[in-house]
Amino acid sequence: MSERFTPEQLKIAESNGITRKMLTSRLKDLGWDIQKAVTRPVTRRDNNAEYAMYKGEEFLYTGTISELAKRHGVSENTIRYYTYPAYQNKLKKRRKVRNVITVDRLDDDED
Repeated sequence: MSERFTPEQLKIAESNGITRKMLTSRLKDLGWDIQKAVTRPVTRRDNNAEYAMYKGEEFLYTGTISELAKRHGVSENTIRYYTYPAYQNKLKKRRKVRNVITVDRLDDDED
């Protein structure tokens, strides 16, 4: 199934840094409505953010995306994918979710 967007929607999306592929993913994978998908700007990556990695309930380690990727022997994009709502939605659809890898961002408590 191919999504069809109006020229105006594509123009707004482009002004928010959203590619056509990302727009389609926001609708199909994340279940966003067209208005949200077109208008919510792309979040820029914070390369120094700290994350915690788990296998099931077992804590593995903490570090930046790059550090976790090196320690776990996967690409940085794979680690990022573990943080996305699309991955969480995919896990919810599985019957068995034992021992799956999850990655959570550690928030700064600076006030």
